[in-house]
Amino acid sequence: MIILKDEVPVRTVTGLHGGKGNMIARDFLDFEKSKGAGRLFGVCTLEEGADIPWHKHDGDCEVFYILDGEAKLIDGDRSEHILKPGDVAHCLDGEGHSIKAFNGPVSYIAIILYTKQQEI
Repeated sequence: MIILKDEVPVRTVTGLHGGKGNMIARDFLDFEKSKGAGRLFGVCTLEEGADIPWHKHDGDCEVFYILDGEAKLIDGDRSEHILKPGDVAHCLDGEGHSIKAFNGPVSYIAIILYTKQQEI
């Protein structure tokens, strides 16, 4: 299966988890095509000044792979990190994290996988 660039669904989410600004998500795989493995497979962009505040993952885990820009990430142990292109962050099931665009917008691949595969 091929999904051409212009066919990838794009959505804008304002104030995700009560955060500031917009996240633009280009969802390259949906729940059904993932066979119930996860709920987010996308290239996401946080606009300058946008953030997704601290939230906890229950029943799933999330991986970020930074593509462009810089992100300020607060990890599960509440330590703060500046992530740059090529850096990866993994939030395990039961842990929390936050992410914020730092010094301009940040683009990253985000994948949220269920701990147990869901029924489709």
